[in-house]
Amino acid sequence: MIPVKIAGFRESRKAIATLLGYLEEKGIDYPVTPVILKNKQKPETYEGEVLAISFLSIRWKEIKTLIEEVKGKVSMLIAGGPHPAGRWKELLDSGFDIVATGEGEESFTGIIELLQGKREIEEVPGICYKINGNVKCNEQHRLTSLDQSPGFSIRHRIFPSIEVTRGCPYLCQYCQTPVLMGRRPRHRSMEDLERIVKFYLEIGKKDFRFITPNAFGYLDSSPNDWLPFVSMVKMLYRAVRGKGRLFIGSFPSEVRPDYVTPEKVETVKKFCANDNIVVGAQSGSNRILKKMKRAHTVEDVIRAVKIIVDNGLTANVDFIFGNPGEEEEDIEATIELMEKLIEMGAKIHGHYFMPLPGTPWENEKPVIWPKKYIRKLGEMARRGLLYGSWTHQMKFTEIV
Repeated sequence: MIPVKIAGFRESRKAIATLLGYLEEKGIDYPVTPVILKNKQKPETYEGEVLAISFLSIRWKEIKTLIEEVKGKVSMLIAGGPHPAGRWKELLDSGFDIVATGEGEESFTGIIELLQGKREIEEVPGICYKINGNVKCNEQHRLTSLDQSPGFSIRHRIFPSIEVTRGCPYLCQYCQTPVLMGRRPRHRSMEDLERIVKFYLEIGKKDFRFITPNAFGYLDSSPNDWLPFVSMVKMLYRAVRGKGRLFIGSFPSEVRPDYVTPEKVETVKKFCANDNIVVGAQSGSNRILKKMKRAHTVEDVIRAVKIIVDNGLTANVDFIFGNPGEEEEDIEATIELMEKLIEMGAKIHGHYFMPLPGTPWENEKPVIWPKKYIRKLGEMARRGLLYGSWTHQMKFTEIV
């Protein structure tokens, strides 16, 4: 059997665990070695092996260098993850043999079965490839339920945060989630969540974090429907009581401001260990919020932060700077909202707009903020009120 190495940087650890765990769930025994890379590290490769790598757009420059070094040495080069899914043609032209274009469980399993001689390449779902110089793309496959995919690997001892929801019904113009994972959310059942949490306890995990694009929207609940979320949290609390701690609504998850209610926040305060909730605001301008199709208002953000702060928690509020179409009045409105939220007791998590592959705004360019506003952001950061990778993202998009 041809050995396979599946590599990715720290941010791809969850994806790698998911693919490996799905193979194990299917009972497929194949020599696959996971490699979690450090910054600028390259995976060690051997003659003839298959190299699969998952990565984000911000890693593309590093990956291009890697391709030049391993192409011709490995027998097959495979790409997956958010950037490859939106730039599959570019990656095929750059030297990759196969590019996964959506959810990876069935695609990666199909590739392993291809290596085993059990499938033809045309039968592997959700991939693009070249035959005789012609590009072909196979139909994608999406899981009907997250219960089908454990999300962790027992064999390789990779136990990441637990995925609660995949997909998002909103079509925010900058976001890859609804494009790659679909607009119909799929939720892990409470029974499966309980099973995974109890298993994690058995192997010695004490802190439990969860992945979801909108933690307060569990089971497709409406913004003011608090019962599904509260029921889930209470169930999880009973499962870990006295043995572990829950972190829900904080990193690596966030909540939409229009879904914040007193009942949900009070539940987090009572049953969870996190002292903060991450709220996605993205702009202080209602005009820009409408343009990016956020489907909430500035007033929703202020109301959400007040509820969170009134319950003794910190609101970590996400903002994106340099959104397409921003004018000076929109920038001023964003600065004013950030200052207002800080006065209320919030902290700001800053991002700079990056055009991500496959999104409606993939061909848009970030607006360059005037230096006087960049200085204000710097002042907030120095005071410990603004954090995040926004300066690095500015450099990545070649603004500065």
